[in-house]
Amino acid sequence: MSAQPAPAVLVTTYLHMTSPAQFHPAFVNDTRLVIRQMSPPDITLYRFLYADVGGKWRWRDRLLLTDAELYAALTQPTTAVYVLYVDDIPAGYIELARQGDDTEIAYFGLREGYMGSGYGKHLLSYGIAQAWAADARRVW
Repeated sequence: MSAQPAPAVLVTTYLHMTSPAQFHPAFVNDTRLVIRQMSPPDITLYRFLYADVGGKWRWRDRLLLTDAELYAALTQPTTAVYVLYVDDIPAGYIELARQGDDTEIAYFGLREGYMGSGYGKHLLSYGIAQAWAADARRVW
């Protein structure tokens, strides 16, 4: 079976939570999983993950930035990037962007070989938990 090409039009869907009570985490019990904050930003790793996670979906905006511009964006005190490792191999990432009292899940996804494993719900749960722990009033 051949893969379907990605559509030419990018569609973004927004969902949000306005209370931690709406959050029902779905962590996976797997000792091979580790999530680490990318601090300080590793531009090479970030570009690799961004391209590998988002390539299928034609993510492109961060690819247009110079290294200096990307580093400046990732070192904002309102930005946090967390990388999911499986057996010490980067499997995906979630990037949170604080905007006042709101926290946006700016980027999130897994590399292709890790999809369908339950790791996505684990990583997303971790990111949402981080947003609520930082006193967000809304996570979207």
